Amino acid sequence: MFNSSRGTGSRAVSGESRRGIVHLKEHMKKLLALVWMLVLLVSTATAAPDHAEDVARAQQAALDWLRLLDAGRYGESWDAASSYWKADYTREHTARVLQELRAPLGRLASRKIRRSEFLVVPDGDCVHIVFDSVFANKPEHAETLDMQRETSGEWKVSLWGQRARYRDD
Repeated sequence: MFNSSRGTGSRAVSGESRRGIVHLKEHMKKLLALVWMLVLLVSTATAAPDHAEDVARAQQAALDWLRLLDAGRYGESWDAASSYWKADYTREHTARVLQELRAPLGRLASRKIRRSEFLVVPDGDCVHIVFDSVFANKPEHAETLDMQRETSGEWKVSLWGQRARYRDD
């Protein structure tokens, strides 16, 4: 038995009671930690920005840009591209390469968005978009675009790629 004296009174605490108190304190610590984790989880979930509007705008800008390619307006696609694209490629180079890559695919039959993902990259915000596209000469195709938010707030193409779509994509 443990005896502790304070002031004029005294109290006796048995070893079993002390273990119970220690056990209760441990449960309280765990409960408090759980409550803090829940508070952080809820505050993080509610504080996370909703990028649905950004993704929708980037998707529309991507479709507008792809329409230029579909119409064979390759030089104009450079005009509508991001500053990153323009810093790397001239208008003439862009027109020539895009014609070499896009023209053999033939007429567009259909295009639908497979997935979009909002990304924060070192140079700003980006939306990565993958399209399932069907062309006259390539019935199962995938087009990938990275849309970069310009300083003006506009979404512009910074990358376009195309390849055969695989069955397990």
